[in-house]
Amino acid sequence: MNNNADIIDETLKKQADKIGDLTTDLSERANDDAYSTDTGTLNNIVISDIIPTTYKIGQIYRIKAKFANTGVCTIKVGTLAIKSLRKHVTLDLVTGDVLLNQIVTVIYDGVNFQIIPDFKAQFDLKADKSATTEYYDSISKAIFQNANYSKGYMGSIIADGTTWGTPNDAINQGYQIIYIPNGISKNGYGVQILTCYFGTNAGKTFIRFSEGLVWGVWKTMATTETVDVSSLLLNGWAQQPGYSNISINKTGNLKTILGYLKVGTTGTILNLPAGFAPSNAYPYKVEDETNTRYGLFTVSGTTFIYITGNLLTTDKIMLNINYI
Repeated sequence: MNNNADIIDETLKKQADKIGDLTTDLSERANDDAYSTDTGTLNNIVISDIIPTTYKIGQIYRIKAKFANTGVCTIKVGTLAIKSLRKHVTLDLVTGDVLLNQIVTVIYDGVNFQIIPDFKAQFDLKADKSATTEYYDSISKAIFQNANYSKGYMGSIIADGTTWGTPNDAINQGYQIIYIPNGISKNGYGVQILTCYFGTNAGKTFIRFSEGLVWGVWKTMATTETVDVSSLLLNGWAQQPGYSNISINKTGNLKTILGYLKVGTTGTILNLPAGFAPSNAYPYKVEDETNTRYGLFTVSGTTFIYITGNLLTTDKIMLNINYI
């Protein structure tokens, strides 16, 4: 009988332990997706009315913010350790990521808490006319220099680099501008694109990225230009009938002479258009279609020249000559 009693006591104890574990688990699950009001200080969020026994991966809390943040933030839940609050997995928060009285949703990733974006709010704001792109005949300097502007815009400016911070010195030049903000976050990380339509930068396009509250440096974007030079060929050289026109393409600093040529005589084939001269002399060997004859060519100064070779005037050659 005593043995049976012991077995019953042990069984009841195990069941009680399971019930206790289940109660604890349900209690913590209730805390894992809970709402609270921040009771902390500026940039230090504290949840004091929820008391989990440990942090667990996947814990989610919704918090009404007591302050608008002014920089890096931390979060503390109950009596547990202080954790960093991040966005986009690894980035610290910057000014304006958390607004006063905003309901912020956070999730624990095993090391830090991450802010979960409010996609519904984003779509609602995008549908609101207050988030539409602004259009200007002339953009003000204050808007142009604002690295934290909340709306996209398009327009024109006439500006000098010293006063405005455009990619030129103290010379007034005309630009068309497009500004794309970072979604609706209103905390920088947008992009400006400038295309110069008059001045020494005419035809060039520049881009720069906001670093949160300040602009990064301007970078020149590679532009492409193509010139048809079929009518400029000399000394019996001509475009091969039935093929695309002879052209020179320029992408950034890289130039390419393209097309099929009927062979002419030794000497200058082409005087290069303005802006297409090489930085140094570039020699090339080009074979005919049968790969039995060849010619030596050079792009030098302002000319493209056939130096020597055994090509026949009945031959045709394909050009794909690159230089800078």
